[in-house]
Amino acid sequence: AGGVGPALADLLSGYGIYVPATLVIKALMGLAAALLYRALKKQNWALVVCGVAAEAIMVIGYWLFDGILVGSLAGSAAGLPSNFVQAAFGLIVSTLLALVLKRSGYVRREFPNL
Repeated sequence: AGGVGPALADLLSGYGIYVPATLVIKALMGLAAALLYRALKKQNWALVVCGVAAEAIMVIGYWLFDGILVGSLAGSAAGLPSNFVQAAFGLIVSTLLALVLKRSGYVRREFPNL
């Protein structure tokens, strides 16, 4: 689901070329964050570590994909600043949202295995 939604957003917003990359990158982000979070025993501080790891996958993944599209990793580096901004925003918002949901008890009640 974490890959399909963003891939559909790319498709519907005119960035169809990014659909396969987004599907794979976002799915890998979710998988890496989930596995790392479980390995770190679901501690609150682990949310930041997992978020940084996931966002690193996003930044590197799009940089590599753009490098394939333009034929140069140096040329694709022009997109790095905007991806870092997206990563920072995603890290901040997702961490705060996860902490609020954990504190509310909603996650424990609705998703006991998380």
